[in-house]
Amino acid sequence: MNDLAIFAFLLVLARVSAFIAVFPLFSRRQVPVSVKAGMAVALTVFWYGSGIAILPPPEPGMNVTSFGPGTVALVQEILCGAVVGLITGWVLIPARIAGAYIGQELGLTMGQMMDPTGMESGSDVTRVFETISMFLFFVLDMHHWVLLCLHYSFTMLQGASGLMAIPTGALVFAISQLDEYGLLIAAPVAICLAIVNFAVLYLNKASPSLNLFTVGAPLRLICGLFCLVLFWPMIVRNISLSFESVDRDVIGALFGN
Repeated sequence: MNDLAIFAFLLVLARVSAFIAVFPLFSRRQVPVSVKAGMAVALTVFWYGSGIAILPPPEPGMNVTSFGPGTVALVQEILCGAVVGLITGWVLIPARIAGAYIGQELGLTMGQMMDPTGMESGSDVTRVFETISMFLFFVLDMHHWVLLCLHYSFTMLQGASGLMAIPTGALVFAISQLDEYGLLIAAPVAICLAIVNFAVLYLNKASPSLNLFTVGAPLRLICGLFCLVLFWPMIVRNISLSFESVDRDVIGALFGN
């Protein structure tokens, strides 16, 4: 194996390793480092053995394996893998947004817990929504879609890792849609909680001596939990539909189709 082949293998390894390091499911602390390293090497062997070459086009009289051009190529591959990992990780964000919104409406944000796997705080509802979204992620074979996006990055983003080649407008649009998808997931419970709020305000206006916080907070919590159980099948369906929507937005942002 000559130096050019070894350098090509290192480029593939750099992109795959950066992708695994930043993707939300792989970057969690509960995933052992040996598993991450083994996955990176296994995927690198797969894509390198399939004949994918991502060597930068050499200029006349320039050796791509020399220190300067080689370092630039490695940095570009690391950035490309990190960007693809971060963008494909957006598929899990709408469920977290929905859980955070419902937890806030139920008044559970005062008792947030720290997630030991991601070092992020969130309510119990947020943890439940994130767990269900992870289960659906594998049940719906979304991990195949993630690997497919990484595969397309080798063939469709080859040599297009410059800053001016980043589709900024499409990425901003995709990010703006995440809040909408999260609110659509939480819409059934949010509408019921809004009706409960109006009812509590009406009772408070009809009886000013009624303590709004003493009666309203427990009533909202009980009604919210009841609606959460009642509309749970619809919530799960909306989470699966959000996967399809994020899939469409990400593919359009990264590959333009």
